[in-house]
Amino acid sequence: MDVWRRAFVASSSVRFETVDVFSSHKFGGNQLAVVLDEQRRLSDDDMRRIAIEFGFSETTIVLPPKSEANTAWVRIFSKDGDEMPFAGHPNVGTATVLAWRRSIFGKEVRGTVLLEEKAGLVPLELIEDEAGRPVGATLTAPEPFSLSSPPLPAEAAAALIGLEASDVCAARHPPLAASTGLPFLLVELSSLAALGRSRGVPSAFEALAAGGAATLLPPKVLAYVRLDGSGGGAARLEGV
Repeated sequence: MDVWRRAFVASSSVRFETVDVFSSHKFGGNQLAVVLDEQRRLSDDDMRRIAIEFGFSETTIVLPPKSEANTAWVRIFSKDGDEMPFAGHPNVGTATVLAWRRSIFGKEVRGTVLLEEKAGLVPLELIEDEAGRPVGATLTAPEPFSLSSPPLPAEAAAALIGLEASDVCAARHPPLAASTGLPFLLVELSSLAALGRSRGVPSAFEALAAGGAATLLPPKVLAYVRLDGSGGGAARLEGV
């Protein structure tokens, strides 16, 4: 990894950490790469290429904050090199990595972390274990929950993630385009098995777009299933 870092960035060496978010053990949860560009040495193209090289669902680039009142400016890139306005686990992972460092940009990192992002300011409250070591964070989304377009038929929503209309549960709500800073299509599924089979299908999104039906739809689907009796659920975010 160190060899790749020197070879890729050449004379502009930067440090990074890889972490597993939402997991208590290595190689579990959601992978994340956190790149510390403290001297702003990376170009936009460097950032995109680094994210593609890592191949994780998201990579964050940590930069000096635009406002001294905040902790850092964070840019989030997908594994395809596309910049994202906001996402959940990249914020939690990045805030925790910064807390492990104890300070950045000349300021102590503890308690509340304020991250500047494309969607707005993201406040996070650090979580510590009994020994006082940072182990995670809770966040407040940069935007209130909102619906941005009319409901989508179950058959069309299912096609976007490679499923059948019967796999979609519309009893509580139909598939809806929503946002809290990152626009997505919210789809409830009927079973964990359906969630396990779900995969983004770009050709289905392209077909909707060709027919004019996808004009206001975001190219991401948050599919989820409720777990009976536990009060919890399971979800996955798929790009289409």
